[in-house]
Amino acid sequence: MQRSPAKPTSPVQSHRENVGKDSYNRFAILAGGGDLGRSRIPSAAKQRRNLDSDQETPGKQPRLDSNKVFDQLKVHDTILNAAKNALADAGSVAAKVGAVDDGTIGTVLYKFGQVMDSLISGQESLKSAVINLLKVRENKNHFKALENQLKSGTGQNRTKSSSEGKQNRAQPTKEEVEKAKIKKVLREAERRVIAFDLDLGGAPIMNKMTISKNVTLDLHKRVKSGNHDWAVDSAATMVDDMLSCAQLEFLGSGTKRYYNNQNPNDERTNKMCTVPVRFDFKMKEQRIRAEVALKKVCKVRTSVPYPKKVRDALAELVEAGKKKAPGKYIMTKVAIEKLSISAYVRGEKGWIDLDLKKDIASLLIDTNGIEVSDTEVFSNASEEIEIS
Repeated sequence: MQRSPAKPTSPVQSHRENVGKDSYNRFAILAGGGDLGRSRIPSAAKQRRNLDSDQETPGKQPRLDSNKVFDQLKVHDTILNAAKNALADAGSVAAKVGAVDDGTIGTVLYKFGQVMDSLISGQESLKSAVINLLKVRENKNHFKALENQLKSGTGQNRTKSSSEGKQNRAQPTKEEVEKAKIKKVLREAERRVIAFDLDLGGAPIMNKMTISKNVTLDLHKRVKSGNHDWAVDSAATMVDDMLSCAQLEFLGSGTKRYYNNQNPNDERTNKMCTVPVRFDFKMKEQRIRAEVALKKVCKVRTSVPYPKKVRDALAELVEAGKKKAPGKYIMTKVAIEKLSISAYVRGEKGWIDLDLKKDIASLLIDTNGIEVSDTEVFSNASEEIEIS
């Protein structure tokens, strides 16, 4: 006999047979939108309604607290400074292990130092980008708040009174603006000191990391000479502390051979390479303490990078003071708020005003406007030393 075909299974029986096999899901047939199920994707009309609704009432955006970010960046800045100081110390030690071109451990340490220097520079650039982004965001939020106030009508009176106040407020004159620029340049200069005639090696170099290492080595060499009234360890600690608070800038593309035009018999001529090194500090008080350490402990010739005309005026006041009080120490003082320079002589009971003054504004402002800029400060400072 011929067997009849098997009776098809019912849905219930099929479900019971598949229960417990693999990851069988009884509701999967409804999710795919196949022959027996309906797709759960919204219709085109509903999608348009949702899109329009989203445009009118966008979802709540996360709020970014700029003050909190700035506090975090301060901590980040402290970490970067610590890393830079540690890298400088490591470079000083690496110089004693081997030369940068010996093809062995000296080259390895030098390359690692370059890598770390690049990473730190990248972190500083990233920090600057974050700060600039926050500034742009704060400005946008400010203008957006004003726009919302104008639309709602709540800020009309306030905006009107603010605009009236700005119109009634006296605008600064051209002379006041130029004096403010001069004060800014002078304040920047008083946070900096330039060191000259440092022995930065026997060959011209242009790598900033290597120059920084040679600056540290030369200052410590001067400390060990003992030409001061401090213990060598204490003096070395002062130098390390000063370097940890300063950012070094070099007023040139690299070191060059030293030559003294005023004294051709200088024994250092053509025997060392140098470049003016600028130490940048965050505060004027730090610069003063560092300048004392450089002069008295390291016996380095220094200068505050005032604009050239101001430095010429300071030298003229010193010469005039020596004529007025021969054989005595003359001190000059720059009063930034008054934009004036005064000369004093040391007396038995303190400093005595010699009544010798110069007006800084008249030195730097002429009919064409202000004659000084930040770049002029830096370039003029390099004229303190003559190198070939």
